[in-house]
Amino acid sequence: SHSREVAANLKSFSESFFRPSDSPALNTNFDYSFYGPLFGKKADDIVIPDELANTPKNTILNYFSILREASNLEEGKSAGCGTIGYATIPYPVAYQFLSVDYQTLLSYEKYLKSFENILHISLIKFCEVPIYDNENNTVRYFLELETIEGTEKNIGVFAYYYGYIDLNKKNKVYRITDLNFYGEN
Repeated sequence: SHSREVAANLKSFSESFFRPSDSPALNTNFDYSFYGPLFGKKADDIVIPDELANTPKNTILNYFSILREASNLEEGKSAGCGTIGYATIPYPVAYQFLSVDYQTLLSYEKYLKSFENILHISLIKFCEVPIYDNENNTVRYFLELETIEGTEKNIGVFAYYYGYIDLNKKNKVYRITDLNFYGEN
């Protein structure tokens, strides 16, 4: 038990030097044994197991755990260290956490473009917020994200975003029905 405590303290200590935020990254549910076989498939050919989206919290944590390993470098910009994570390979898997209706509004190409120059994502905060006059049973969460982004100077910079994620339950699973993020000053 002492060695686990030391390991946890070392992890916390090391993250304090690599990330400006002192909040721990919450999106650490990545399991290559599950996601690995899905990588390389087209978005339409991917089916994620229901247990990854059986609660709003599981949907959020698993969605952002996949995105943590994704990067979509913009031409002419870099972070000075090559590809981070699995490049664009995780995006088709993450796209399947969106509801069918939301996918109709947001094509995969537009979805991928929305991550341009985002090289790493850490989910550092999320909490449920009320929606008044909620007739369609939407569940809304406030989120805060820490990202690494590339620059023309060949260095990576940290950027922070806050926003909201809406989810709806259909057939025992929660899918994302809307995402809105704003850059923090």
